[in-house]
Amino acid sequence: MVTPNFIGLSSSIINLHDGTSENAVDATTGSPVMLAPIATGMVGSGDKYYTTDFLGNTLSVIDLDTKKIIKQVNLQDPAVGTGLPIQTPVSPDDKWMVTANVIAAKMTVLDTSTDTIVKTLECDPGCHGVQWGAKDGGGYYAYVSSKFSNALIVVDPDVNGDDDGSDADVVGKILLNQQFSTGMDDRVIEYAGMGGQGVLTIPNVYDGWIDATVAECGATEDPCSQEIVDYIGELTSSQQQALP
Repeated sequence: MVTPNFIGLSSSIINLHDGTSENAVDATTGSPVMLAPIATGMVGSGDKYYTTDFLGNTLSVIDLDTKKIIKQVNLQDPAVGTGLPIQTPVSPDDKWMVTANVIAAKMTVLDTSTDTIVKTLECDPGCHGVQWGAKDGGGYYAYVSSKFSNALIVVDPDVNGDDDGSDADVVGKILLNQQFSTGMDDRVIEYAGMGGQGVLTIPNVYDGWIDATVAECGATEDPCSQEIVDYIGELTSSQQQALP
């Protein structure tokens, strides 16, 4: 398990087997100091993870074998033009990472094979939350929420499916206002429409979750609902097992 330590200006790597932990350190200087890391994203292979360094305006890349910071991506590079990064999950297939950034309300798309930003996209004010869901026909969409907007932005990191993220784009927006058929767990009595922060996509399409769901629910309604069985039937084989 890895954690961003905003107050401690560091990132910890925790061994859940023996309960020990140590901080990631710079590969050159040996320093553990990071400028207010606030969120992490890890590849499913377990080879590396990323932190969003909120006050440093960077994305740090940490090798999990060596526990060293091997690269920092400058978000204020003129070619990128953003900063104050927050949530930053890696896609279930380990190919892409979408990051929500506060400065200039931008989203960045990073190619995890090169750890470079391949596209910067417009977000809404208070760009904040990101999570991934399965895309019809294969691949994945990133869903991005903003604190000061009643819209959920849908990002396709690879529109034509050629593993080149330079064509990443916003492919939709979902209004978050209540509609006639919207299920509600309670009535909003004050401060309605203040935007969103975190995003939860259901079902969970990450490795270790979706494959277990397929094994348990893929063929029969019992013990799962017909809705879940139908959903699994619409996934491609690669989405049913996100990582080989």
